[in-house]
Amino acid sequence: MFASSSSANGDDSNHFPIPENYEFLQILGEGGFGKVIKCVKRETNQTVAVKINKLSKSYCTPKEAHILETLMEHNLDSCNIVKYEGSICSKTQTSLVFEMLDINLWDYMKYEKNQMQLEDVRGIIQQLAVALDALKSVGVIHADVKPMNIVTVDRMTQPLRVKLIDFGIALFRSQAKPGMNFQTPAIR
Repeated sequence: MFASSSSANGDDSNHFPIPENYEFLQILGEGGFGKVIKCVKRETNQTVAVKINKLSKSYCTPKEAHILETLMEHNLDSCNIVKYEGSICSKTQTSLVFEMLDINLWDYMKYEKNQMQLEDVRGIIQQLAVALDALKSVGVIHADVKPMNIVTVDRMTQPLRVKLIDFGIALFRSQAKPGMNFQTPAIR
């Protein structure tokens, strides 16, 4: 079900399994728990982002998939939360499929030549408030809100629109206990 791919630079250290019905295009990013790759779904020719877990199949991914399924049951992709397309499982690997977005807010701010306009800052804050309010309404705590997990939708063709991504350490409010720490110390 999964095929092996490597990066365009031919570095063998970047081999990772991708589902056979997806064509690898490029690595988009890498975090502590996985890689996100840009792929084309062969049947539909749709460009998607596929998050591949680096660790064992049982680590985090089922919990993240369950939270994402809950969010999509409530149509929260319309509330500035990344659209989850589903998961792909094999005996040894689980991958999560998402809508394709643009660049994260950290990179956006880093590469912008000018300072962000106040109206753009306001717009981002309002969009994040909508996302966080939607999460609150279904009892989900993101637990890792940071500029790298806020991604522009398509900065070239539309006004600055963002979505919240990466629910890898998210949890349901009922699971939260006082004193729990999740984020990296620099972000806390």
